[in-house]
Amino acid sequence: MNYTSNMLKGFGTSSHIQNMHYRAALKVNDAIETHKALLADRTRTKSEKAPMLAKLQKKLEAEAQRDIQNILNNLNARADELDKKEAEILSSMSMADALSLTSAMKGMDAGEMIAATRESKELALAMAIVPSALSGFSKDQAFKTLIDAHYPDIKAATDEMASDFRAYESLRNNVENTTREIGYDVDLKALESRFDENKLEVSPAPKTMAEQNAELARLERSSGIEPSVSE
Repeated sequence: MNYTSNMLKGFGTSSHIQNMHYRAALKVNDAIETHKALLADRTRTKSEKAPMLAKLQKKLEAEAQRDIQNILNNLNARADELDKKEAEILSSMSMADALSLTSAMKGMDAGEMIAATRESKELALAMAIVPSALSGFSKDQAFKTLIDAHYPDIKAATDEMASDFRAYESLRNNVENTTREIGYDVDLKALESRFDENKLEVSPAPKTMAEQNAELARLERSSGIEPSVSE
């Protein structure tokens, strides 16, 4: 999928990953245009295009993957920081105090308990600490109520992370799909039979005895002779 100009930085992404997404998206667009140009080239046969398409495939995979990995590293670092903050919040009240606070909520129905936790940070924290069997709510639900109602900064960071992660997954999938689509046009049989042009390059003069031995062994093997020296 080609990225339009307003999607190059991702949809709903934060400033944390916009530039990394932008670079990777540009590489996807460039690979798509190069792919189209190679397929439209009438001066080369399918066999001649095969190594070029294979190189394009590897180029996109390697170069875009660097930006994708950087995005993932950024997400992981931010997730670790959020986990640390959340752990500090939960450790700020003892279990004994939490049990004492929640005991005052006995007799309330679910709606009343939720309303009470939205009004009181202490009650919301207590509900997130005590066992679910006592609170009547899952740990995740109780903690979400605590964060949503009383820690707007953490809620904003969590929502931002979720949006960035969706953009990361979309970008990663698009790179994989584009790489795969390029690969569909690679003539694998032509690649298998293609002569390696690098063998025609002038070899640099061997500088060490080990390099001389390696060169001699290569030439002997090329002539069907068992190497007379170890590489």
